[in-house]
Amino acid sequence: MQEILGLLKNAPEYQSVLNNITAGPGDQAVFGLSGSMKSFCAAGLIRDTGRPALILTATPQAADRIKEDLGTWLEDRETLVFPIMELLPFDVLAHSPEVMAQRLLILEKLAKGENPVVVAPIAALARALVPAEVFVDSCKTLRWGDRIGLKEMLLDLVEGGYERVELVEGRGQFSLRGGLLDIFPLPATGPYRIEFFDDEVDSIREFDPATQRSVSKLKSVFLSPASEMIPYCYGSLATLLDYFPANLLVLIDEPARLKEAAETAEKLQRERDVAWAEQGGSLPSQSRLQVGWNDLQYALSKRATVSFSLLPKKTFTDPKNIVSVMAKPMTSFHGQWPLFIDELGRLKVGRYQTLMTVQTSDRAERVKESLREADFELGDIKIVQGSLEAGFQWPGLRLAVITEAEIFGKPKTRRRVPARNEERGAVRVANYRELNAGDYVVHVNHGIGRYLGTKTLEVEGVHKDYLFIKYEGADRLYVPTEQIDLIQKYVGSEGHEPKL
Repeated sequence: MQEILGLLKNAPEYQSVLNNITAGPGDQAVFGLSGSMKSFCAAGLIRDTGRPALILTATPQAADRIKEDLGTWLEDRETLVFPIMELLPFDVLAHSPEVMAQRLLILEKLAKGENPVVVAPIAALARALVPAEVFVDSCKTLRWGDRIGLKEMLLDLVEGGYERVELVEGRGQFSLRGGLLDIFPLPATGPYRIEFFDDEVDSIREFDPATQRSVSKLKSVFLSPASEMIPYCYGSLATLLDYFPANLLVLIDEPARLKEAAETAEKLQRERDVAWAEQGGSLPSQSRLQVGWNDLQYALSKRATVSFSLLPKKTFTDPKNIVSVMAKPMTSFHGQWPLFIDELGRLKVGRYQTLMTVQTSDRAERVKESLREADFELGDIKIVQGSLEAGFQWPGLRLAVITEAEIFGKPKTRRRVPARNEERGAVRVANYRELNAGDYVVHVNHGIGRYLGTKTLEVEGVHKDYLFIKYEGADRLYVPTEQIDLIQKYVGSEGHEPKL
């Protein structure tokens, strides 16, 4: 794939953007790109600058698509999505551990100086974080032979969001039995057992929480907080941007849509703040946890940014360099093999390099065999296993990219993580009227709760309907009815009541 990305340097438009990135902060706008054309250019800039990279999108779905594409373009670079974590009233402790773990994993990697490509919906960036130096100071690396004040360490774990239990079985838990400290950090793949001799670390092992048996020995272990801590306890707030070094490259997908999404999220959070305050469910200082769009714009203006969009719309940026790319989507052949072969012939005559992406290695071999049976020489055609949103043609580069979907005319099955809780017996709900009071539901971010009906709340003089979901104890959640796509109906075995 490196050879294909290298073609970008032959495009004057791309070279202009690449050269301007080194000129310092400021935005550049690239028009004429859609689908995987944007991820192709983004991958090239990430590779050719060697900089840390943050890609901002309007929606979580767009973030997932770009991550999937970059997994094909940048095979040797880790790409992670920084998910949205909604602000909740102080008495609602229903954050998804999976979402929290993914966010902490990225913060941990940045704190350790690692260099993943991070893709984030703009709403995820708007969540305030503790200052980066505070998070770094709260992380610890334990090694064999280290001397540790165990009492102080236990206090740090509690302050960092860990729960003390008798037996560690899940993330965010720790236990102490004599000189054995078991701990399961949220981003870790498994829990650790740290054995102390007096105050000295005598051994470190990873263990299986199901059997409690040791799996492997480790020389060191990195411990990060089990929560993002409470930002309003500190004099200054930060965003994910502040966790990156100064030479961060920010790539913006469809800036007009991103601005609209940010403003919508900010307005919705203000409505929730008012509703929660009226019910005694929030503290005044909690409003500081949401970073406003104007503040985000200012923070972005201090970084080197490149915006990608299809149409030359006026956006929130004031680009110092504007380029337009002449590229177009790839033709869909809908399984009509003769038309596909004809197009490959045309591309060959035009001396195009052609890249085909298919989902599996078996499918790649079948495509190659079918081309041979059609007496078509592969030549400059490269067939790889990968997943891209859509194919395209870039005449200026003599490059054609064709995906499995364009060849066979059916929706491609993209590699993805199953929707959270999908595997636990949950079905999607098209309309909230399909739910009955008392039904168990699964919120995409907050897990299993019991739906108790709808409530009409007045927010800033406007009456609005919310789904009322009760969690364990006194925890509760109000979800606007128009966000029904965040809710699934729990379907378990007959007579089984799930744990809230």
